[in-house]
Amino acid sequence: MHRLIHFLSILCLFYFVLMGCSKDDSSQPSSSEKKLNGVVFKAADNPGLQEDITGTIAGDSMKVKFPSTIVLSALVPTIDFTGSSITPTNRTAQNFTNPVTYTISAQDGSTRSYLFNSAYRTFNDTVSMIVTKWGIIKDSSINTGFAFPNCGTPNPGVYIGLPTDYCDFNIDGKVYLYGNNHLATASYQILPGKMVFVDCTTTEAAIQYLSATRLTLFWSYSSQTGQYTRTLYLKK
Repeated sequence: MHRLIHFLSILCLFYFVLMGCSKDDSSQPSSSEKKLNGVVFKAADNPGLQEDITGTIAGDSMKVKFPSTIVLSALVPTIDFTGSSITPTNRTAQNFTNPVTYTISAQDGSTRSYLFNSAYRTFNDTVSMIVTKWGIIKDSSINTGFAFPNCGTPNPGVYIGLPTDYCDFNIDGKVYLYGNNHLATASYQILPGKMVFVDCTTTEAAIQYLSATRLTLFWSYSSQTGQYTRTLYLKK
């Protein structure tokens, strides 16, 4: 009889422990967190992009600007968010020609919406990106029989920058290019889609590509068949 009472006591204790655990689990509230942490359009997911482009989050909106050569109708964003789910689905192509609303759902079922706005860079954006002092990581030139009028033929090749090298598109209208212990200067002007340089002659280059870390300029004249491309890999 004593053993039976002891066994029943243990069984009751085990039952109340289980009930207590079950009660504790059910009392945990569902999370209400729902937040947009970051958005990036990766070059690996978006043909046409040469580098990842990061959006800027402000309040309940996300803004991102692309080069004018990018088609906005089928872009794939990679979205970092806090919550249980997001709609439309993360990393799926969307038409960003017009603003797109993304909604994040929390564990408790509450939601928060963000408006994704995409646009092309303006002329002022281009100017603000270029006019600064950069460190040079690499200077790469391709020349296919091109020659500047009265200024000679630029050498093709790749130059790896040193920590002291820089390219300074100064606000005074002059560019200062220091590399390989040599300082070169020229006057410059930024125009929509192109840059004009005045050195030993006046030349005009198309802005072929521009990002936070790269500037590619392209020279081509109807008077000659040669072309010249120069890419500066930069760092602020």
